[in-house]
Amino acid sequence: MLPHKLSLSPAEKMARALDPILIARDAGIKNLHAEQIRILKNWRMDAMLCWGRQLGKTEVLSIRLAHDLLTNVSAVAIVAARAGRQSYECFKRTRQLLKKIPYCPEFLIDNVDEIELVGGNRLLAFPGSSSDTIRGVAGVTLAALDEATLMERDTRDSISPMCAVRGAPIICAGTAQGESGWFWEQWQDQSINDFTLKSRLTVDQVSHISRDFIEREKKRMPSYEFRREYMAEFLEDGESQLIDRATVMRAICPDPEVRALW
Repeated sequence: MLPHKLSLSPAEKMARALDPILIARDAGIKNLHAEQIRILKNWRMDAMLCWGRQLGKTEVLSIRLAHDLLTNVSAVAIVAARAGRQSYECFKRTRQLLKKIPYCPEFLIDNVDEIELVGGNRLLAFPGSSSDTIRGVAGVTLAALDEATLMERDTRDSISPMCAVRGAPIICAGTAQGESGWFWEQWQDQSINDFTLKSRLTVDQVSHISRDFIEREKKRMPSYEFRREYMAEFLEDGESQLIDRATVMRAICPDPEVRALW
């Protein structure tokens, strides 16, 4: 952790601009796991995080947002989610992180859904229940979508144009749901892999959740729910069919001229 100091040398500023992990350490965050580090090291890319519950999604988003606010010029970072509680939780975590960093500029505005630092850098929180409520912000430098797997497609599509001028990365984090929706479709789409980092993380890949707790959850929850919530598998509610979705889709003939035999 950096010694308590109110200003940084040019070399220290450059190091933090290139590596968000240094900012996390300055805020006292020391025990990042390997997948969090991989996401932060690739901070210039778009990212899709399909992670199980309580594996550190919001922490990664808050570090990325803090990094943007502290190192970008005229930064306008936004955090969005389907519901206000989700976006405000990520917003609050970022606010708390910033306040732990001694060289963070003073807060000119410090509201429940907006922060403005001395120098003009801003962080805005939006509930994404309607695409109409998230429009109208120009020059966005980073967009963080929390619980993105629950977000409606039109809301997701309303965010991209705000990132166009600055070429801002978009980082989407969520827990797997069913095999439908924009997140699942983009997760399957290999054509975006050149500019989008995809990350899948399961509960058995981290050390901060005890094995005893995991075993209890396996016994308490239906198998499909455990696999979706903790193992990052895209499953429908109650999914236990003998024939899986992929097999059904392969059996469908797209040619309208082909008729069924029965």
